[in-house]
Amino acid sequence: MTRRTIWRYLGIGFGTVALASFVVLGVYVYSVSRDLPSVDTLKNYNPPVTTRVYAGNGTVIGEYARERRIFVPIQFVPKRVIDAFISAEDKNFYTHPGIDVGGIILVESALSYLGLGIVPPTPSWGNMLTNATAYFVRAPFLVIPSGVMIFVTVLCLSLIGDGLRDALDPRIRDTK
Repeated sequence: MTRRTIWRYLGIGFGTVALASFVVLGVYVYSVSRDLPSVDTLKNYNPPVTTRVYAGNGTVIGEYARERRIFVPIQFVPKRVIDAFISAEDKNFYTHPGIDVGGIILVESALSYLGLGIVPPTPSWGNMLTNATAYFVRAPFLVIPSGVMIFVTVLCLSLIGDGLRDALDPRIRDTK
């Protein structure tokens, strides 16, 4: 086999894997998003709030509601309360549109590297890094591929996520 034939087969194999990945991703996105309400429905959403009946002097006589909600505009919620909720849920809440897959991969790798994540012998990039660090000086080729693959995977997922957000987010699309 010539070098050109090998590169041709590698290119065909990579193209097939990439095409299959995009098809699987498309099916997944479709299956997750088909039951979501339309953007117009969400724009006009009014949550059920408590109905209050006031007396002539301004005191509350009664409250009626299916759900006892009191609408408080975001401007009246203290910044520390907003930050507390967001930090408890997701520190990158305002920078990504949903699940932060790159962050999940980094956390899993870090926990596995520290011995707190996936238990060996289950393969994990963090476990691979842990096992290879003892040989870092003599055989850096054991450490570098795991670290590079973590970096490349997180970078690619971030770029794909940004591209999908730019293509699908109506707020960004309307500003262009």
